[in-house]
Amino acid sequence: MIEEIKKSINSIFIERVSSPFYGTLIVSWLIWNWKIAYLTFFVDQKKISITKIEFIVKNYSDVWHLVYWPLISTLILLTIIPFVTNGAYWLDLKFTTWRVNQKNEIEGKRLLTLEQSIKLRSELRELEENFEKLLDKKNEEIQLLKVELNGINIPDVSGNTQTDYFNLSDYNLLKDNNLIDDFVKCYKSLESGRGKLPSDVKDPVKEFLVLNKYISRINSDYYQMTEKGRGTYLKIFNNSFKGEKISVDY
Repeated sequence: MIEEIKKSINSIFIERVSSPFYGTLIVSWLIWNWKIAYLTFFVDQKKISITKIEFIVKNYSDVWHLVYWPLISTLILLTIIPFVTNGAYWLDLKFTTWRVNQKNEIEGKRLLTLEQSIKLRSELRELEENFEKLLDKKNEEIQLLKVELNGINIPDVSGNTQTDYFNLSDYNLLKDNNLIDDFVKCYKSLESGRGKLPSDVKDPVKEFLVLNKYISRINSDYYQMTEKGRGTYLKIFNNSFKGEKISVDY
């Protein structure tokens, strides 16, 4: 029973102390009656001729100091002071906003220095170079996709495939110039979807194949087979079954 009473008293005391009103009232009362607190806790009983309570009742029993002034101070602290504080904060925000706007306006009118202009141009040039590199990379990817798509045999309305195109003179041109092996290497490389010619094929051979329209150049590094090239390869492939020796493995 006693423990429950103690807990109840403690909870009431904690609630009162933590309350803004009671906390402010206690502080206000101690400020207005600091002499009572000082006398109670720090003055020795031997230094006064009467008891502390009698001394307090005799000298510090003014009802204004004990009740009214602490209450008035509490009401002021809880009502008027927050308005003053909020007003001061509002004015501070206004002045801060005005200061920032003035700073931005002045900086916007100020001309760039030579060093800043050079730095800005350098950054713009770097962005343009990066953009061009990215654009070139995307173009290469597009060309590779085109090469892969062109490597697929699509039937036409007559039922024949695109690789049916062939002229005997095209085959003989390669054969007379001993370029059968190089041509087959190029065909296998391009039709595999890589889009690049084998490194061991010399540049004059590449130009020969391009100029005679066996292959077409997409850009400096990528090529694709033409219909003429596909038809010529078909002849070479068929001849391999007739005993004509070609050094490239099939």
